Amino acid sequence: MANRGETDGASPLLGKRVVICEDEALTFLQMARAFEKAGLEVCGSAADGVEAVKVIRRCRPDIVTMDLNLPAMNGIESIRRLQGGDPVCVIVVTAYSDEETRRRALEAGACGFLTKPVSSNSLLPAVERIYAEHQGRTAPAA
Repeated sequence: MANRGETDGASPLLGKRVVICEDEALTFLQMARAFEKAGLEVCGSAADGVEAVKVIRRCRPDIVTMDLNLPAMNGIESIRRLQGGDPVCVIVVTAYSDEETRRRALEAGACGFLTKPVSSNSLLPAVERIYAEHQGRTAPAA
């Protein structure tokens, strides 16, 4: 059975704009390929936290993937600095898996948390689920 508004089985992520904030080139390339193959537009990227905030504000994406261990400014601080602007679904993608890091990221404003390594096969379903949850929280009241 199709989800709301879907009749052709297309992903609800199709055509969404994404910014990838990742300082490891291989991880960035894997994520960019997976997103583009799924029909998302990678509208920007950043390899450090200061650049991440600038790129996100300029591109106004629907979704951001944010590593936490970024140079210049860590991912948690970058997420904090985005609060109060355009609502964006920030998904943390990091090697840190402890509960304290997860709690701090979510308190800073992240919508979801994925632990590296994340395969292409698990990345897209996880992003789709987190984005749908975010849309449910930010949808205007009827």
